[in-house]
Amino acid sequence: MGIDSAITGLQGIADSIQQSNQNLKNKVEQATGEPFPSPYVSSGIVVNRKAIIWQIKDLPDKFTLPDLVMRINPDNLNSSYSQLINRKRTLGGFIEEHWGEQLDTLSASGRTGQFIGDKGLTNVKSRTTKSYREFEKFVSMYRNNGTLYDEGTGAILAQGFVVMNYDSAIYNGYFENFSISEVADKPFELKYTFSFKVTHEVFPGRIMSFQSVTTVTRPNAPKNDRVTLDITTVPSAEG
Repeated sequence: MGIDSAITGLQGIADSIQQSNQNLKNKVEQATGEPFPSPYVSSGIVVNRKAIIWQIKDLPDKFTLPDLVMRINPDNLNSSYSQLINRKRTLGGFIEEHWGEQLDTLSASGRTGQFIGDKGLTNVKSRTTKSYREFEKFVSMYRNNGTLYDEGTGAILAQGFVVMNYDSAIYNGYFENFSISEVADKPFELKYTFSFKVTHEVFPGRIMSFQSVTTVTRPNAPKNDRVTLDITTVPSAEG
């Protein structure tokens, strides 16, 4: 009799939790006007309005690949900028050569969605879950890094580049590294980190630094007739 009462009580608690989740789902859908997000998240409620979208561009039409939309964005996204400066010492002192900026680097770390199978959370059959298959697509994009190979011979069929779309910005580039880790106390998900080198950024307001550079030569210095970039415009004597 006591066991039956305990089971009935647990069932009541489960029904109450399920009803609370349904009410919360309805509130989120009413507030955002969008369907409730996928349940394959580690914890909490994720309403992601700015999903990262990965693409492979500059491929022949017959090799067009579908976009990869991240169901769960990384936990963090860090941007790294640095100047390209060479310093060397000579008999007359130190010389600095300024060559503009290094390529920007985007680094991130995150985790997959939880591995949910037909019977709930699973570790043994994690490779058959939707979250794992989605993560495999992301890892494949890193491994190929914009290159398409022939499965039989391994020969390169086409060479493109990786495009990362996020927050109205477009970053063309390539992956530098990618690491995957398993954590003992979180057996139903994987953690990852990656570094993405940006070769070209399409973003409003960004300017090329060399366009605003003015070079001042020493008095009586010989003129360099090989200059191909006219940075400053000198008015003619007739004007």
